[in-house]
Amino acid sequence: MYIAIVKVENNRIVKFQEYPTQAEAQAHVDRLKDKFPDAFAYDNAANTPLRDLWIKGQTITVVPVVKTTEELRLEELESIIKADTIVNSFKTMTNAQFDTWWDANVTNAAQAIGVLKRLTKLVIRRLL
Repeated sequence: MYIAIVKVENNRIVKFQEYPTQAEAQAHVDRLKDKFPDAFAYDNAANTPLRDLWIKGQTITVVPVVKTTEELRLEELESIIKADTIVNSFKTMTNAQFDTWWDANVTNAAQAIGVLKRLTKLVIRRLL
């Protein structure tokens, strides 16, 4: 992957475009040279996250950014949500399909509480 790095602020990339080839990235840089004279193309073969690239002039150093507790929590929640097959199936259901699923799968109070608890956690985590 090649990156046309167009704008850098505080040694971090703020404006860029990714391209599959070096020629495409360089063409993008060339088109924008008048507006962004410091733009350059970078070969990101290692697919390093852009947040970990420290830019000084056209010198790039990989400096991993330490994720905050909140970022780590959100990543964990995202993986939990993606792995939750019931929640994923709910996302694609119409109201009628959900009603049919509920009638077939929730036959007692404990099951209803379990599903509602799962959905409540999901809503709270997404909103807070």
